[in-house]
Amino acid sequence: MNVRILTVPYDSGVRGVRMGRGPERLLDRGLSVTLARGGHEVAVETIDISVASPPLEVGGAFQLNRLLAERVRAAVSAGALPVVLAGNCNTAAGTLAGIGPEGTGVLWFDSHADLNTPETTGSGFFDGMALALVTGRCWSKLSTGIPGFLPVPDGHVVLAGARDLDPAEEALLAASGIQFLPAAALKNVREGTLERALSALTARVRRLYVHIDLDVLDGDEVRANQFASPGGPTAAEMSEVLSLVGARIPVAALAVTAYDPSFDPEGRAADAAIALVGTVLDTVRR
Repeated sequence: MNVRILTVPYDSGVRGVRMGRGPERLLDRGLSVTLARGGHEVAVETIDISVASPPLEVGGAFQLNRLLAERVRAAVSAGALPVVLAGNCNTAAGTLAGIGPEGTGVLWFDSHADLNTPETTGSGFFDGMALALVTGRCWSKLSTGIPGFLPVPDGHVVLAGARDLDPAEEALLAASGIQFLPAAALKNVREGTLERALSALTARVRRLYVHIDLDVLDGDEVRANQFASPGGPTAAEMSEVLSLVGARIPVAALAVTAYDPSFDPEGRAADAAIALVGTVLDTVRR
């Protein structure tokens, strides 16, 4: 396959810190080489912005999303599958805008719901609003500046593996049309919950954006960042999940986000991420 790796090495508007170091570490660990050895044609691009001093977290994030939307659109036009490596999950807005949100479903793997808004957040962490942004619940003024962005309907979204939710997020999720799959559904795909969710999604969408926040993985097996928690799927279980997903719905874009190398000195989380990307691409190719 023709693969375009797009790196967004920023966290909270700052380049190369915390989770912003993740994209480069994944490349240094051999992601592009591994994919090339698997028979894929791989190109790598890095997205950079002019950072204000002091950096503007929200303004910088939307500037990155505007650029990312253009790069994703160019990759798709060239017949390449975009693989986004990003520090923050909010880059989903730019990726979705680039591939075209109409007819696109979102499969969001994360230990968090990312459904806070400026009115509900207790931390002020912008990335905790990423899925709320994608579904049109907040930041609508700035979102219109991302070329091609449209909010994704709740019925086109599956949130999978979340287990660390704020009370306000739990209430919003319960009242929403977002399908929610607990971590248990990813740890035992033969139980059928994932299969039923995918069947429901295929009735509504033509293609899929697969979003993998690495802290969806079991924090007791691999630790992807400071927000990791136990109880998630193992890397092997996630590979089985992604094989099933790729066989059911065409994947239009893939993202791997929120990897902080400082919590992964032995590189186990990085190796798991590389293997998961390979699983998705190989399944899509087949």
